[in-house]
Amino acid sequence: MCFFSSVPAVLPAPQHVKDDLSRVYHQLMDSYDREVMPTVNGGRKDPLEVKFGVAAICFDLTADGILKGETWLRWVWNDERLKMNTDVSSIKVNPSKLWRPDITLYNR
Repeated sequence: MCFFSSVPAVLPAPQHVKDDLSRVYHQLMDSYDREVMPTVNGGRKDPLEVKFGVAAICFDLTADGILKGETWLRWVWNDERLKMNTDVSSIKVNPSKLWRPDITLYNR
């Protein structure tokens, strides 16, 4: 029996690319406070878009009469504090370091 595995090669980024990413990351995050809600134009709160979806094919009715199903929730907003004026088009940031809306879902 033969098994073949295809693993993509991951090449390390050149040092100058790492330096650019590090510089941009620190420019954005060193003064960023994740406890402060993002605002635009001197104080107006930026709209928060909330999308809620239901996966229709994933419903199950239990013997107790409880309907179980899968849903998803997506939050979208712009944080002006994270705008970049640089040649770097994107960077990866741990979500725990960013402001997130305080949303609680409950069922009545």
